[in-house]
Amino acid sequence: MSAGPAETTGALLQDIHIGIVGAGIGGLTLALALRRCGFPKVSVFEAGTAAEPPAHALEITANASRVLHALGLEEPLRSHAREPGFSYLRNRRSGFLLIQRPLGDFSESRYGAPTYLLSQATLLGLLRNACSAHGVEQQFETAVADIDPIRGTLTTAADKVHHFSAIVVADGSRSELRPLISTTEQAARQPQPGVITARCGAPTVPDATLTWLDEKFFCIQYPLGENRSDLLLVHAEPEQFGSASADDVLHKLLDDSHHQLVRVLQRLQHADYQPATQPAVASHWFAGKVALLGDACHRLGSFQTQGACLAIEDAWVLATMMERWEEAPSEGFFDYQRYRKPRISKLQMKTSVQLDELIGGTPAANLRRNFRWSLTNRFLPEISMAQLDWLYGYDCVKGFA
Repeated sequence: MSAGPAETTGALLQDIHIGIVGAGIGGLTLALALRRCGFPKVSVFEAGTAAEPPAHALEITANASRVLHALGLEEPLRSHAREPGFSYLRNRRSGFLLIQRPLGDFSESRYGAPTYLLSQATLLGLLRNACSAHGVEQQFETAVADIDPIRGTLTTAADKVHHFSAIVVADGSRSELRPLISTTEQAARQPQPGVITARCGAPTVPDATLTWLDEKFFCIQYPLGENRSDLLLVHAEPEQFGSASADDVLHKLLDDSHHQLVRVLQRLQHADYQPATQPAVASHWFAGKVALLGDACHRLGSFQTQGACLAIEDAWVLATMMERWEEAPSEGFFDYQRYRKPRISKLQMKTSVQLDELIGGTPAANLRRNFRWSLTNRFLPEISMAQLDWLYGYDCVKGFA
């Protein structure tokens, strides 16, 4: 199996032009990967502006950071992102340590790449700069009104028609173009947790991600800088939020927390409710000369944190499959779906089970769970860490299955 995108040459590629809809993380990663494959013309269309998006925290784990390294972004990532040394799961009130997993050097040794913490805006900026340096055409404020999978045409809202050898739709979970390609496979609808994101000017920032666990909710703390922590709160019973503001809900739930979390909450700057999204996977990821990528074809629940990482994985695998066909890159779409769909389905299943384990149990079940976690963490740490090898150890740079 091919090792992945690499510089290629050949006259056959000179007439190939790839169009990408969406200048998000997935779309820009794909554009960069295609250019490094040797495709000479790659154009990205984005309905929005080049202004910075909301600066939510991203955790880019080894399964995705190794792809960004392979695309030449290791140096800028190490300059602009934090590399947490540990991931802790603690009791929300007492601070009692339930799980400790090493990241940092351990992650690089075990998986060949580190975990990064950075804002969405920072990663998009790094990708845009890299795309510009590699000759990717980026058209902002250019909405796409229609695509024709058979002819390979893209029509903008200004009625301008573009012809492409292949088109990739990466315009997010609310994609208006997805119905042109596929219906969506919807699992049995289940109540989705309520999600709040917040930005805080933390007085001191630990060198670790911290998950603070309560019976019906958990709160993840992402350290992004010397005076900043982002919070992601996931609650099993969102109806309890009522009509209160997100700021008020955070204070109501967290004011009696461990002092380390309270200090962060005291520097709360802004909080928002995130719209609930039901996890779903598109039934078909391609049609003719058009394929779907990232959230446009496999929407995660709003509580799941691997969305950006999966889009990065998608981009590498899709570029690899398209490269194999060179003069007919859309022929690679079938293998792209064949390799990626099982991975997405597995993640959806495992994260749903994980959510139920975190905040779906009875008090007695939670006590047994905490005892098992604590015991495993202290006496069998390798087992605790190995439980995530399927996720972080996935290496689509060397090969994938």
